Amino acid sequence: MVCNFMYNRYLIIYVKYFFYQFRYNDKIIFSMRTIFIGDVHGCLLELKDLVLKLALTPEDRVILLWDLINKWPYSAETVQYIYESGFECVRGNHDEAYKQFFKHSHLRHYFGPLKYETYKETMSPEAHQWYMRTPIYIESDEWIAVH
Repeated sequence: MVCNFMYNRYLIIYVKYFFYQFRYNDKIIFSMRTIFIGDVHGCLLELKDLVLKLALTPEDRVILLWDLINKWPYSAETVQYIYESGFECVRGNHDEAYKQFFKHSHLRHYFGPLKYETYKETMSPEAHQWYMRTPIYIESDEWIAVH
């Protein structure tokens, strides 16, 4: 297991990954990492930079742990990028507020400004639906990913 803190511009991303190697006759057949990334908060450029530095392979599994939106400028674009990249995601409190904003229209005044409407208009309908269905946890035999 490897743990790193990466600082880039406004964002500190905690990256933790498990590394597995599968061998046959003492030769590595393939390697697989499960990579956890947290607190993206709309920092799309920094996330893309991190993904490049990770040099992902098709065997890698990327799980974003929480809070894809708010605080920084590219919230909707970040969700769209994560959706298009096929990464997995668990819901955090900012993500839950987004979901509740659309689920309970009679309570919208409690959720502050209508920024969530703007986010929805910016991302594709498919990305919005995917984002609305993100789970609160993902579980494997070795770990449970939660906010």
